[in-house]
Amino acid sequence: MSVSKELLETLIRLEPAQEPNESLRKLLRQKVLSDIRKYEVISSTFQKKYGTDFMTFRQSLPQGDWEVEQDYFDWELAETRLGELRSELARLSKHE
Repeated sequence: MSVSKELLETLIRLEPAQEPNESLRKLLRQKVLSDIRKYEVISSTFQKKYGTDFMTFRQSLPQGDWEVEQDYFDWELAETRLGELRSELARLSKHE
């Protein structure tokens, strides 16, 4: 894989480090942390709305209410992404 000189220069300006890989790792880590915060806010909003955690909500999901079903799918997406992002964060942190 190759990266253009222009992109490498931008990377180093945005996140100065000894090596481009280190700069990229730092930027990726910041992006992952930002996304984690975003999905935590979404999950927290649903927790407050329904007064329970996702697993409990999932087990007692009422049928036939379109808004509740839509919330379920949105909440499930947020929880799934949180798991994926936390795994990515752990992977990125291993190489620090």
